[in-house]
Amino acid sequence: MVTLEQIKELEQRVARAVEVIRLLRDENRTLRGTLDKAQERMGELEELVKTFKNDQAAIEEGIRSAIEKLDALEDEVTESAAPEAKASTEAPVVERTSPAPQDDAGPTPDAEAEDAGAGSEVGDEAASDDEESDGQESEQDRELDIF
Repeated sequence: MVTLEQIKELEQRVARAVEVIRLLRDENRTLRGTLDKAQERMGELEELVKTFKNDQAAIEEGIRSAIEKLDALEDEVTESAAPEAKASTEAPVVERTSPAPQDDAGPTPDAEAEDAGAGSEVGDEAASDDEESDGQESEQDRELDIF
């Protein structure tokens, strides 16, 4: 037969089982709430990733477009610089004449003017050489300077 002690022990076991079930339900409720929040956040992050991917694609397209425009500009500059370089290499060469023999009396005003003119030709040629070297440097700079 069933004794009073067995009933008390059964009652204690049932009480512990009820308490464990209550604790497990509370924990389950808490975990479900946490899961819902995590899934909501995950959805937000997925939308953010989509936005970033779309923005990245737009940025890449913009960069490609800018590079294409720069390439076209470089081609135009190269094409326009080629005829200029050809023209500068075909520039007429200025011949120098030696000044007329001078008397021991000293230089005449005409001779001084010729000397000054000859000096300016030399200066012009030096300036022309500087311009050609500057033109070459700037063309090289343009080729190397992408941005």
